[in-house]
Amino acid sequence: MNHGLQQTSWIDTVPQSHALVIGPLAGGALEAIRAIFKRRGHSVEFAAADMAAIHEVGTLDHFDLLILELDIQDVRAVQLCAQLRRVTLAPLLVIVPEAGRSQGIQALELGADSFVVAPFDRRELIVRSEALIRRYRCMFAVIAADSSPSGSRPAARR
Repeated sequence: MNHGLQQTSWIDTVPQSHALVIGPLAGGALEAIRAIFKRRGHSVEFAAADMAAIHEVGTLDHFDLLILELDIQDVRAVQLCAQLRRVTLAPLLVIVPEAGRSQGIQALELGADSFVVAPFDRRELIVRSEALIRRYRCMFAVIAADSSPSGSRPAARR
């Protein structure tokens, strides 16, 4: 992914991004997420909720956002948050079933950046996602500006 100095205002839509949805590869939620993101000009790939499958997709640095769909039946899935956080700084949004709200809180403790409860409001999902992407891109813009050789950074006061 190109983490150039793309500037977006807080009220603009986020220019095209690339998201990875991790979770059960069956079910209507994945297609709903793809449709929501596609309508806003974003692309989506899918991977099973398992680190080996995630690594098959490629390097996680190509993604602007990771979305982890948790299954209440799979208590180990929330541990993916910690594993993902060890290998990438990409924002991590977790989708939890209503009965699994405590999983969302645990996911935050393990490195997730935010969570939404399913069934989710489509607008809330995209707005939360784009907010995370904006913050991620701004972080890289600041890092790039700070490390630029032009010396455009003001001198420290003494």
